[in-house]
Amino acid sequence: MRAVMQQPGSFMKKTAQPHKRTVPGDHRTDTPDKGGGPGFQTVTDKGGGPMLKTVPAVLLSAAGGLMILLSFPRFDQSWLAWGAAGCMMAAFRGRRFGGAFGIGMVAGFIGNMGGFYWISNLLVDFAHIPLWAAWIVTCLLVAYQGIYYALAAGLSAAVTTKFPKVPWVLAFPVSYTAFEFVFPLIFPWYAANGQQPIIHVIQIADIAGAPAISFLLMTVGTAAGEVVIQVVKKRPFPILSTAVAAVLLTSTLIYGAVRIHTVDERVAAAPKFRIGMVEPDVGIWEKEAKHPDGSPMTNRERFDLRSQNLLKLQYLSRAVELEHAPDLIVWPETSYQPNRQVLVRRRNSAPGGEATGTTGAVAIPPELQAEGFIQAWPFPTDMERAFVSRSPLPAQGSFKDPLPALKADSDTPIFDRNAAIRGFSTPVIIGASSRLPDTAPGQTPVKYNTAVMLDRDGSVIGMYRKTLLLVFGEYLPFERTFPFLRKWLPEAGRWSPGDGPRVFELGQARIGISICYEDLLAPFHWKMSELDPNVIVNITNDAWFGRTREPWLHLQLAELRSVETRMFMARATNTGVSAFVDPVGRRLAHTSMDDPEYLVADVALTREDTLYMRFGDWFAWACAAFVLAMAAACVTWRRD
Repeated sequence: MRAVMQQPGSFMKKTAQPHKRTVPGDHRTDTPDKGGGPGFQTVTDKGGGPMLKTVPAVLLSAAGGLMILLSFPRFDQSWLAWGAAGCMMAAFRGRRFGGAFGIGMVAGFIGNMGGFYWISNLLVDFAHIPLWAAWIVTCLLVAYQGIYYALAAGLSAAVTTKFPKVPWVLAFPVSYTAFEFVFPLIFPWYAANGQQPIIHVIQIADIAGAPAISFLLMTVGTAAGEVVIQVVKKRPFPILSTAVAAVLLTSTLIYGAVRIHTVDERVAAAPKFRIGMVEPDVGIWEKEAKHPDGSPMTNRERFDLRSQNLLKLQYLSRAVELEHAPDLIVWPETSYQPNRQVLVRRRNSAPGGEATGTTGAVAIPPELQAEGFIQAWPFPTDMERAFVSRSPLPAQGSFKDPLPALKADSDTPIFDRNAAIRGFSTPVIIGASSRLPDTAPGQTPVKYNTAVMLDRDGSVIGMYRKTLLLVFGEYLPFERTFPFLRKWLPEAGRWSPGDGPRVFELGQARIGISICYEDLLAPFHWKMSELDPNVIVNITNDAWFGRTREPWLHLQLAELRSVETRMFMARATNTGVSAFVDPVGRRLAHTSMDDPEYLVADVALTREDTLYMRFGDWFAWACAAFVLAMAAACVTWRRD
């Protein structure tokens, strides 16, 4: 009986102590954390540290995504991105995979929405769907693109929880870099691209590309976040993570300073080549010869509008030639849109050939027939020479107002009016379209988005057919299997891929050519570098996106190619933003997004066989392998 009476007392004594509830598969307990602060739950994690309550965590994650967003055009606050990882890490730590994944989606959604909001307008204009539906599709796409943030958050949280000795300064930067690299995107972008204005930081791109910059950004941010948390929690200073971040950042800045100096010396000693780029400021509906609402024009209206657009390009080219005497003039992507009556001479063509690949045939003067010219548009891929206009540009017009020239041109022969080279004699790269010749009747012609380089007499120096096409913009995937897709996206192109890359040669210049979207793709430039170019020319049409931030964003994403290859880039666009970028990533000059303009610069003909061009994304793949190992360890790990 005495023994029985002692049991309740013993039981009451034990229950007076705090009860520890262990979560299976986790290191967290309900023991109060003596170092806690406002906003922290009493739940702690021996590996990851204190876990924030849900609302503060969501707000911090949102702040991290916003900091990444604000580092990009046209906010241009690159410095903010250095704090993004610290905010996100503080939001994720202490959670298991699912909780961190959900909170990571907040950062991913905000970071992507600010960069891709313009897709809603694109869908309204070209898919012809209501604005509300366009915003639903845009949000779904943005949410999809934000998944790699969530994956990095979830895996980092899981690893640091299950393996407390793995520090956040390793787990999160590696996870983020790997998922950012391997996650498939239509428009590939990196947190690194927001650092383009800080040229001492971006020089490491010639070693390991954009992933190395993203890794540095996340490492420094995570270490800074650790310092703040430890100070707030009154815990020991995180010496190791701080030292790692400090060493990486210092090494990067020293390397950047050395490389900028050596590259600038090489540029100063290299031969120069003067390039003039013309920007006609022709909007997408103008280029397509349609009304501003996308509705069709009459034949007369189309003829006059195309003629004015071509006159703008020719007047701009003449102004560049007269004022600056360039070695080369560059027109933007698909800017040459003539009124079909175009004369060309094909290789091995016999005099008196027939018109091909065109409609509205007009009698060809006998003397031109004798030279082997035929009427053909788009350009045949075996074109040897394009006709050069014999008529001067009318004195009445200008690139700012070509309408008076249109009236003065009424008696000018149609073939002279439609020739690309008119009023100037400098070699030119024009953005055009081409097609395989001799297409059988009833067969769909094979068309290419093409860059053609013409000598002063119209001889074809080089022809490059765009290799990597933009999905939904230049082709519809699975269109043959699902024909109804064309009804959904009637404005999607019907281009075929070429077999590039190509290099055009003019004097000492070996010009590596890319078209639009290809300037975002480092692997394309690896292949281009095998052809030994010494300058990059990109022709682009961002008129699709209107007066949004997309053209500025596109330019900033492309600029890193100059650092990776150590070559000058000349980038010509239809409506902006055209620019010259030097081999250390400086934007030397750029246009606006208003009015016809031109740019001229002397570019150095120089390049390097950089580590990144030779070995590609070796660093990013190493991060991916490490992430795979961490994920496997988390899945197979069991508590004793």
